[in-house]
Amino acid sequence: MNKLYTLLFFIFPVLSVLSQAPEFNYSEVLNKESNETVQSIFAIENQFLVIKRLEDNNTEIVLDILDSNYQFIKTHFFKLPITKIKKIGIVHKQLVVFGELEEGNYDLLKLFSIDYSGGTYKEKILVSLESNGGYRTSYDVAVAPNGSFFSLIGSQAYAERHKEIINIAIFDSLQNEIYNDEMLTTIESSKRRHNVLVCNNNGFNYIVKKDRVKNKNNYYIYTVSASGLQEHADIRLRSRQIVDVEYALDVQGN
Repeated sequence: MNKLYTLLFFIFPVLSVLSQAPEFNYSEVLNKESNETVQSIFAIENQFLVIKRLEDNNTEIVLDILDSNYQFIKTHFFKLPITKIKKIGIVHKQLVVFGELEEGNYDLLKLFSIDYSGGTYKEKILVSLESNGGYRTSYDVAVAPNGSFFSLIGSQAYAERHKEIINIAIFDSLQNEIYNDEMLTTIESSKRRHNVLVCNNNGFNYIVKKDRVKNKNNYYIYTVSASGLQEHADIRLRSRQIVDVEYALDVQGN
């Protein structure tokens, strides 16, 4: 009987908690064209920014602005002078878009600071790398969760019988470059690169690279701090194939 009372005592509080239905706040119905996909939503200065991308389109975004009560205020359409959008994020409470531009023999990475109230933007070139014949460079971008830093890596164009070279740059929240370096890796240069870049709130960066050479089963981890301290490590399995690698940051950003 005592066990039964104990069980009932445990069940009643649980049922009480489960019976409390969650409360939801809904916006009015928002317009979304059939060729639009909601990519991300950012909360900034008591407003919500809804980013919509157009299908099969690498240069245009639609931005819906909602107030703190999730009610629609206005929308803006942006067609950016780039070849491909690489990343959208919030840096120092400002919406930014990073995009690649193939311009002749050079590949540029641009930063667009979006004025979502007026529907305009300012742009700046962050880095420029030279292509190699028909082989292009590639960029990866990361933004710290709190918007205090952002970073980029540029993989130089494929060059036969050469080791891959990575250019890394780290910027503070005011878009000032605080670190820049050219890293020669031990990885054979390849036509396609597999990179993952993460930047934490302290400006500490993690780069995961996959060796795409046939019959190799290697991953490489590079860490770079805002002060320029670098460390490298390898991940290998002798008898098993590495299918994929995932990683995340803990509350300390490690």
